[in-house]
Amino acid sequence: MKFNEFVSTLTRGRKAFGQLCGALALAAAGMAQAAPVTYFFGGQLSWIDSNLSTAFAIGDGFSGSFTYESTTADSVPGDPNRGFYGPGPAFTVTINSLPFSLVGGGSGSVAVVNESGRDSFSANSGNSTTTGGSINGYIPTLFVLLMDDYTGSAFNNDALPASEVDLALFDVSYFELFFANRKALDQGASVFGSLSYLSLTDPNATTSIPEPGSLALLVLGLAGLGASIKRNRTN
Repeated sequence: MKFNEFVSTLTRGRKAFGQLCGALALAAAGMAQAAPVTYFFGGQLSWIDSNLSTAFAIGDGFSGSFTYESTTADSVPGDPNRGFYGPGPAFTVTINSLPFSLVGGGSGSVAVVNESGRDSFSANSGNSTTTGGSINGYIPTLFVLLMDDYTGSAFNNDALPASEVDLALFDVSYFELFFANRKALDQGASVFGSLSYLSLTDPNATTSIPEPGSLALLVLGLAGLGASIKRNRTN
């Protein structure tokens, strides 16, 4: 390879590497701004509306997750004891092998109450797009998770949790999936379940932890850059 060709190849390589570093910097900046938190939960059904009894039974196991943005601002900053953070989180749950999910958004929120004699942590999906089969004409529409501590010692403030919430600190904890039936003259139907775990890690996961996306992107980019320089040197 002639000297001027080598300089040209090296220049192109430096430019490609610079573009790669710029892309990684932008990706890192985006990840720094967005801080989604996903909680995994599970337990057993403890109450079922009779209209849903053909699909579910008391004692059926359930497991799911909900995800919210931890950097969301409190919509009622003037109240030091109650924090409301919207829009509603995304939910997924599987009950008796039947999957249901709902994208984030809508009128729902995550709420943190820190009052004398009562602390609570709740999440509801609000009105959004729900997937999952109908049961006897009842369509899944709303996800709710609620935990109450009647000693008022679970939280020190009304900030949105970005770390583990200890389920053992709460006296009541349950999950609800609400179904609506617009053709029936009733208030809808629900299934309730008592929580047995709430965790930032999925206890049902069996796969290994994947390599961080930014590191994988860097390795692939450098490998491609090296291959390009090698090809140009041999030409």
